Amino acid sequence: MQQQKFEAAITDLERAVSLNPDYVIGLNNLGTLYRFLEKNDKSREMSMRVLALEPGNEIAIGNLALLIPPEHLKMNKPQLRKGWRTRVTKNSMVSMVSY
Repeated sequence: MQQQKFEAAITDLERAVSLNPDYVIGLNNLGTLYRFLEKNDKSREMSMRVLALEPGNEIAIGNLALLIPPEHLKMNKPQLRKGWRTRVTKNSMVSMVSY
């Protein structure tokens, strides 16, 4: 039942975004819904579209961060001591970089 509601919401949001491609709220919502449905490529695409329109958009960055596989989040002690943060790159990847 919930998946049917998500699919209906996606249909409505895709229509809204087709009418206004710069509709950041709609793009963010699509990214979130696609993530819930485990359509990770589509979720990543929507989040990257948001970031192209609004660099630093926290919702899009959060959606991308949630798409990072857990095994990529494990850091060793030297990395933790050095200090690491996430960075969104132009090729749709979220990477860990030192600072």
